[in-house]
Formats: sequence, C-alpha cells, structure tokens
Amino acid sequence: MQIGCCWFDAEKHQLLNQDSSLSWQMPEHESAVLTQLVVHRGQVVSNQTLVQVLHASGVLDAKLYDIIQKIRRFLGQKDALLLEKVADQGYILHDRATGPSMSLWRQPKRMIPLWRYLLLAGLTLGIIAFMYTRVGHADFFEPHHQETFITTQGKVITLHWYDDPKRRLVLRSSVNHIKTALQTCNQLAWSSIYLSISQDGKMVNLLSKRGKGLEEQTKSIKLIVEPGKANFVDKPWLTQVGICNE
Repeated sequence: MQIGCCWFDAEKHQLLNQDSSLSWQMPEHESAVLTQLVVHRGQVVSNQTLVQVLHASGVLDAKLYDIIQKIRRFLGQKDALLLEKVADQGYILHDRATGPSMSLWRQPKRMIPLWRYLLLAGLTLGIIAFMYTRVGHADFFEPHHQETFITTQGKVITLHWYDDPKRRLVLRSSVNHIKTALQTCNQLAWSSIYLSISQDGKMVNLLSKRGKGLEEQTKSIKLIVEPGKANFVDKPWLTQVGICNE
C-alpha cells in the first residue's frame, strides 16, 4: 500500500521509503496501528480504537503518540502531513498531503490558533464597519405622506402613510380612523407610526419607531383585514398590541 513516498507491506510489517531507499522493519504493534489507519484512510480513527489495537497486539506500555511520531519521521518532512492529528478525537491518514487551512475545513471541530482567530475576528469587524458606513440605515418603506398630531397627553406623534391615488378615499378613511384611535392613547410609547396597506387592501402593516441611530427601536404589526375596514383599531386594541401604554 502506497503512503506518500513509502510502500507499506502490512503482512511483512515493513515500511519502505522509496525516495531514500530506507527500509523499516516495524514491530508488530506499530505495524498494526499503521494498518488500522490505512484500512480507514480518509477517516478519523479514534484514539480509543488505536489503543485497543495496541492492546490486542499484546503491548500495554507503548504510547500511541510516540508511535505516530516515529511513522511521521520515517515518511519524511514532505509526507508527514499525510498523518494528521484531530484534536481530542484521533488520527486521520490522508491520500495526499493537506495544508493547515485545508485540514481546518475538513475538521470543523478542530481548534485553530489564537492568532488566526484574532485575524478572522478583525477582518469580520472591519467588513461590518465598512458596510455600516457605506450602506447606512434602511427604512422599511418610503411613505408618500406624513401628518403630525398631538395625543391627549400632549405628546407630538408623526404618522407616515403610503398613498395610492387609485384608492385614496379608502386609504384616507382608514388613516383617519387609525389617527383618531392613536390620539385617544393616554401614553404613546412611540414617536413615529408608519402605515402601509397592500394593493388589495387586505394587508395592513403598522410600524412603530422610537429613538435614533443605534438606539432606534421598532415594532411591526401585520394584519389581515377586509378591504377598507380598520374600525377594529381602537384604544383597547392599541394597548393590547403594545402601541399604547396603560
């Protein structure tokens, strides 16, 4: 069986380095470990399985780590990467050498060095900062009209709504009703209310906003109604959905 530049004869327990022409007559228990890795080439063989192989060979005092290191040294610097340790799991014998970055993606649970983690974190934060400064904050929709009114407690509220000339009378009726209901709130926890009604008049979206920038908060309520009938919106309903405070 070919392992990089070496040929492994499991029956004779012999490993031959074809580059250096060196031959290693392996002890039976070390050959058994390599045989197990070859049989499951491309798969992670657990530490427990490899230790059991050692015990089955009648060797109880051999250290798995030392055996793996001996095999790696014989494979040589170029092919030593074929035999990879998977943190807290076991070992894997690859068909071909793979660099650290490749092995990281092959093994999602593998631990990465601190410097690489910090580098990835820094790049991620840099991209987020760039996108935030370039893209900015997006509104949910751009209203055609806005009206300012005062609640019974004297709080100034801005009502934004999307206008459709073909349905202006129906929309105006709904807007007036919702505006009147909002004015009855004893306390209104929001500074702006956005009203949008779907083309068929069956979907109503109420978006409440307060604060600015990073401290901005929103609350969106979507309703399915009969076209032009928003008479269910009153003070108790607004209180129940959290637009009005008690």
